[in-house]
Amino acid sequence: VQANANVDKDSIDLLEYQTNPPIEVLQGDADHFTAMMDFIENSDLSQQGNMEYLETQMDVENYLDYYMLQIYCANADWPDKNCKIWRPKQAGGKWRWIIFDVDYGYGFRFPVETNMYEYLYQLEEPFYHNRPWVTVIFRKIMENERARNYFLQRFSALLNTAFHSERAVHLVDSLKAQIEPEIGRHIEKWGAQPYGIPSLDAWISYCDTLYEFAQKRPQFARSNMMSFYGLDDTVTIKMQSEGGKVYLNNLAYCRDSVEGKFFKNIPIQLAALPDPGYKFDQWLNFPDSLLASMSFTAVSDTSIVALFSPVSGNILEGTFTEDTVLSDTSEAYIATGHLVIPAHTEVLIEQGVQLLMPEACNIYVYGTLIIQGTEAKPVIIDAYSGSWGGICLNQSTGKSLFDHLVVQKASNGGDPELYTGAISAYYAPMDLRNTTIEQVPANGVYAQYSNVFVHACEFQSEGTCDLINVKYADTAIVENSVFKDSKMVDTDAIDFDDVKYGIIRNNRIYNLTGENSDGIDIGEGARNVEIHDNLIVNCSDKGISLGQASSMNVYRNVLYN
Repeated sequence: VQANANVDKDSIDLLEYQTNPPIEVLQGDADHFTAMMDFIENSDLSQQGNMEYLETQMDVENYLDYYMLQIYCANADWPDKNCKIWRPKQAGGKWRWIIFDVDYGYGFRFPVETNMYEYLYQLEEPFYHNRPWVTVIFRKIMENERARNYFLQRFSALLNTAFHSERAVHLVDSLKAQIEPEIGRHIEKWGAQPYGIPSLDAWISYCDTLYEFAQKRPQFARSNMMSFYGLDDTVTIKMQSEGGKVYLNNLAYCRDSVEGKFFKNIPIQLAALPDPGYKFDQWLNFPDSLLASMSFTAVSDTSIVALFSPVSGNILEGTFTEDTVLSDTSEAYIATGHLVIPAHTEVLIEQGVQLLMPEACNIYVYGTLIIQGTEAKPVIIDAYSGSWGGICLNQSTGKSLFDHLVVQKASNGGDPELYTGAISAYYAPMDLRNTTIEQVPANGVYAQYSNVFVHACEFQSEGTCDLINVKYADTAIVENSVFKDSKMVDTDAIDFDDVKYGIIRNNRIYNLTGENSDGIDIGEGARNVEIHDNLIVNCSDKGISLGQASSMNVYRNVLYN
């Protein structure tokens, strides 16, 4: 919860269904939940006012998404088991549902054609794991026409995309390929255990069940909705979008082109969101509809095209196909997605350039990135909206140099093994000078198997991290830099692990006040690290820490609280 929702794990109500009432309290209390259930059971949710009140108590869209996934998977060990819910313990905190333990789905117990609505609406004994005191929330919400329409068409959109048979088969293929080299040893060790896999033939048979489910479940999931809710036939909608994406019932549905089935005569909410540097113009098939959001009801097969146009001349898209220089044009450069610098390609960003990156998008450097700002005109890389990803150097063919760079609202490269920093390097030498990294939620710099030089930089993070973390380097030098102001736990300014030769000198480290936060942490296997002339002020744990099998020479440092 804390990692995914940025909510203090010690300030929540956390509950779990355990077959029979009352719901079990794992943390906090069930007072808010009990009051909400009383409202649900005694209110007519077909009345929109009652539904809108319920939306202030629980995240209804999260709940319905959760049910779409469980219904798609035909989970037989749910929902009066393996179902946890949580809310922030604060005014306005809404209940959300946690997905876990779905191993009784995907054909393990219920066959691919199972109609889960019959299962969820069952009110008489004998029950399996579908007791009415749990399923009442779903049944009551589906009495509301707007919520039901939202569920039916959003589920349809997922069956066209995330749950599509081709994608599901590909995922089964990839998982099978990972497991197959180990399955013989697994059978040998665990095959005789309860629920063990007794033979290779049995494992292949289980895989065949997964393949059948992946291929056929979308068809049955759609026909189950039609038969249970008495729906009309489906229609095929082809959607196109260039320069932005189309959201369908709040689901990011179409960026280029997608075709899929939806239910006839049931409204769909569409919203066109332009890419950075573009604006929405109109819906091609609806010339009178100039608003980016609209409600649409299909009565036959149709096409929908969202038209966008650029508002900036400095649009950057995709991969740099040749050596490129980005010069200051007084107008920001705007990336529309990830930027990729291929091997043996150099991109030079000159002084004064501002580059705006889209949400969660990265700059991947397999060639060389040179940033040459000045004190008066630094290069600024910022988010177009929200927060962007990070700069990700991977086995670069040249040494990247960043001078007078300001990195704002970055996060990380999205890969928990390789790219955990605003700037990450993997087998890629990096020279970082006069650079400021601020307003980031995690590591400032994270480098593995990369020689790193850091000079006259400034780092500040808003999350638990190491402001600089260097691992498995021949050489790492950090000098004349400032590390400051963090209240987060386990946040070190400089962390070296398995560095063969290092220098940490003339730095200013102060106000790392979260629990277990060190100024300088020389972890395991770091050798020949010179640490001198640093000022380390007000760190909650150690000013300088030395780990196992490490050595350091420490002199002329000032440490105080």
